[in-house]
Amino acid sequence: MNRFGQIDILRAVAVFLVMGRHLTPCPRETSEVFHYVTRLWARGGWIGVDLFFVLSGFLVSGLLFREYERYRHVRIGHFLIRRGFKIYPPFWLLIGVTVLVVLVRGEALAWPAVVSELLYVQNYGPYLWRHTWSIAVEEHFYLLLAIGVWAMARRRVPQPFAMVPVLCLVIGVTSLGLRVWVAAWFPYEHAIHFFPSHLRLDGLCFGVLLAYWFHRQPDRVLSVARRYRWALIVLGVFLLMPAFAFRLDAVALVYTLGFTLFYLGSGCLLVAALGFPAPRSRFSSALAYAGSHSYSVYLWHVPVEFWGSQALVAFFPSAPGWFVYASGYFVVSLGVGILMANLIESPVLRLRDRWFPSRGTPLRLGSAGGG
Repeated sequence: MNRFGQIDILRAVAVFLVMGRHLTPCPRETSEVFHYVTRLWARGGWIGVDLFFVLSGFLVSGLLFREYERYRHVRIGHFLIRRGFKIYPPFWLLIGVTVLVVLVRGEALAWPAVVSELLYVQNYGPYLWRHTWSIAVEEHFYLLLAIGVWAMARRRVPQPFAMVPVLCLVIGVTSLGLRVWVAAWFPYEHAIHFFPSHLRLDGLCFGVLLAYWFHRQPDRVLSVARRYRWALIVLGVFLLMPAFAFRLDAVALVYTLGFTLFYLGSGCLLVAALGFPAPRSRFSSALAYAGSHSYSVYLWHVPVEFWGSQALVAFFPSAPGWFVYASGYFVVSLGVGILMANLIESPVLRLRDRWFPSRGTPLRLGSAGGG
């Protein structure tokens, strides 16, 4: 399978940010420095999801753009089947294991939450795990993207996707307007201000916009990326900083205009990544490897933290300490995620590629076509 190592490194950054969000911060009495760092990490690590959104919009829309370049039409059924092979089996395994664990332990199972998860509406209803809302947002995006690209591809004009920038701008302004309206009328709740797809699709659409520009003018985009990559990183980090400076649930600016700043900052990091050479050092290669398994790591890191913390309490009544907990959380989350990716995700993707081969060319620097 072809990989784009620079983007895999960004995936690793995104998943580590989110893992820090769900890490119990270090107690002050254990370490003043780690207490401060992990509190900041927990406060702003959720922006890893915004980075994932921009990456998904860029990569997934790029598949459709390249399919059109090759065949002058797109098959959305084929596209959605391939997405299903990627998304569903690892997710269904998580839900199946969750149901099994709850039943074996003799606990009450919230069946409405199970149904909600399986229908990918958990960002509007009950859920089993607090992090799967983003999977629902992406699922809604894939469907809307496929329909939108298919409709544009049917237009008998020289540049059928020329309206992509306008559509992305409309969605960006609409999502921001809806966030401001919701913030004005309702006190903050994750379910109302953070989870709903109609408030978060603009981040994914910004990734689509970047993919459109990249496939229309690859040489210009790559020239900008290579020339200004460090400036773009500084700008991207600066735009992401409000998430760490202010609490999500306490400052309306964060969950209104902030979401816009965060996908713009994530886009800066993505464009900067295009300007770097493929990872060659052991450290960057290890990051890229972790990033290439980020979906399964993302799925399993919350269950690992939840069940792992319970196991620590059950088997070690005198708590072994925060550093043991934190190291176990990161090591086991990465280990379980990579294991599940190799056991489930990779074999299923090999079957997918055999039964439903990709209709687009792999993403390669310097190989993107116009259109």
